[in-house]
Amino acid sequence: MESTPIMTLFRTGRGPDWPTYLGLLQRMDREWRSSRVSSQPFGVFGPRPSWQDTIARAQYLFEADDWMDLDQDQCSLIAPAEFYAHGDALLGSIGRRSTAVRNFLFDPDHAQDRDTVLERLKYVQRSSGAQVAARAGTILAELRSLEGMGTAFASRLLALARPDWFVVVNNKSRKWLADATGLRLTGKTSYQNLIAWVADQAWHASPEPTDPWERSIWGLRAALLDAFAYHPARG
Repeated sequence: MESTPIMTLFRTGRGPDWPTYLGLLQRMDREWRSSRVSSQPFGVFGPRPSWQDTIARAQYLFEADDWMDLDQDQCSLIAPAEFYAHGDALLGSIGRRSTAVRNFLFDPDHAQDRDTVLERLKYVQRSSGAQVAARAGTILAELRSLEGMGTAFASRLLALARPDWFVVVNNKSRKWLADATGLRLTGKTSYQNLIAWVADQAWHASPEPTDPWERSIWGLRAALLDAFAYHPARG
């Protein structure tokens, strides 16, 4: 799929409407499943590995009282070490081999930081869409203030917690998002501006669908922008 026509759709007026956006995601699902970027084909929708499945399984993280006792597989949902590994890096690879990230995940001295992040993410889940949109940049900054939590890591966790509102911004997705939105995704206000752009898009502001499957995808609609940020032929 060539990215330019899709970018044109997003940058025209308020972007595609919901039926068009869903159709683009279905097209991306077909192209990802037929790609050769991985030995195991994956998709936007459906069972593991897929963007939809990663988000669904990650909800366990936000039901936990703390993250002290997570096993290795559960930690991979927080901070996957390899891109596309087991399908859990479909919202960005964090690099668990880095000292700062490993300390955040496993060091007893960082237990308070883990508790703080989990508390903020649970707050995000409880908040209304309007509250999330108004405080997106502030929430990201609060997470980034903790050791080991860069923009890619923090925005991944936010997108897992509220896939209806948040978008992952990392080194691989930043250029596509900047081209599609026309925004400069650098600086203190960049994430706030990105979420404001999402909120103003016609596909995002559309009424909740009545069809059950379509409604389930509508609930992931912001995070699934990630599927457009990569070309299936190259990953």
